[in-house]
Amino acid sequence: MARRGWHGDSRKCSRGCGRAQPDRAAQKEAIEVDTKAIYAIDQKKADALLAAKFPVEGLGLTDDGITFEGLPLAEVASSVQLRVSIAIGIALNPTLKILLIRNGNLLDDDSLKLVAQQAEKADAQVWVEYVTASAEGVSVMLEDGHIQEG
Repeated sequence: MARRGWHGDSRKCSRGCGRAQPDRAAQKEAIEVDTKAIYAIDQKKADALLAAKFPVEGLGLTDDGITFEGLPLAEVASSVQLRVSIAIGIALNPTLKILLIRNGNLLDDDSLKLVAQQAEKADAQVWVEYVTASAEGVSVMLEDGHIQEG
């Protein structure tokens, strides 16, 4: 004798046999309410981003990160990344306009000129970490955390 939905005499049906089925209309309505709430949150985020004042024209923000002119910031030219980063740094604290650029050895002459131009334009100081064995061309020489005299 075949038993539909039953698994032995002592167990109940594991497929919901005999139980009341959930109200499909109520489930559908709950899903629609949740979906509308998600859309409202997404719209609120989009409106906030549109209203936000970014320190650099073309700067944006997506769920994946910072963008510049629609491209991920990590994918634009390093000179553009440098320019955008300096502008952001200056905008973050307009009263104390001091920026530190680490690994200045990695910047070429054009990049250093760009840094100097942006700093001058914004009336800011930019401190560039530059590791060297010689003090030639260096404004302040630090050794083991102490300023070394000329």
